[in-house]
Amino acid sequence: MKYNSAYLKQWSQEVSRHFPNLSLPQVSGLATWSFGMMMS
Repeated sequence: MKYNSAYLKQWSQEVSRHFPNLSLPQVSGLATWSFGMMMS
């Protein structure tokens, strides 16, 4: 499961890059949600 956290961090950076107007908690929430959707 450790590799998932590295992918999630990378995905969070992508979300932040595409949505620069979002706050850090919003980026974190969106990245976590969308990453979970991809993994399921």
